[in-house]
Amino acid sequence: MRYLSVDLDDLVAARSIKRSLVIDIENRIDSAECAQLRGNVTEQRNQLQSIRRLVISAPPSRIDSQARTEFINEVDRSLQSLDQS
Repeated sequence: MRYLSVDLDDLVAARSIKRSLVIDIENRIDSAECAQLRGNVTEQRNQLQSIRRLVISAPPSRIDSQARTEFINEVDRSLQSLDQS
């Protein structure tokens, strides 16, 4: 999950995403990491899906379209890896 935070930092540096949205996403990443550490795959999946919904529903003023697509792709890869485990 930590790699999602790294991607967020890159998007912030590129000014592609607003810090307020990053804070919301980071809170969910932290919850997903806690679930991962507890071995709770269902909660981890729920948090990743919540991140996905949050990013998709964010207005263009909070995240540009390219950043949205890139980050959603990363979340989708994480979800796929959960489904394969």
